[in-house]
Amino acid sequence: YNLRPEIIKKMKLKFDLKYFGGNRQKVLERDSFRCTKCGLTEEGSRNLFKRDLYVLHIKDKDDHGIGNLITFCKKCFLYRNRHVADSNTPKLSL
Repeated sequence: YNLRPEIIKKMKLKFDLKYFGGNRQKVLERDSFRCTKCGLTEEGSRNLFKRDLYVLHIKDKDDHGIGNLITFCKKCFLYRNRHVADSNTPKLSL
């Protein structure tokens, strides 16, 4: 049932509204369906990673405005999350 195209489309719209205020597609269009870090296209992302590009919040996750959203591929998304996690980890002084 969940694999029917019309159900997938409904699920994506619901996800977009909940997490991006309905702006996910607008951000992808603004960023020309490319990763803003490395330039990988959506088609390239599907071929390389078997998934669509990510749309992320830059700062406040409650701010779903277009100015607070950015497009990344999986590689850049994972790098960003590792970097952010590392910068939030307290450093031990020896």
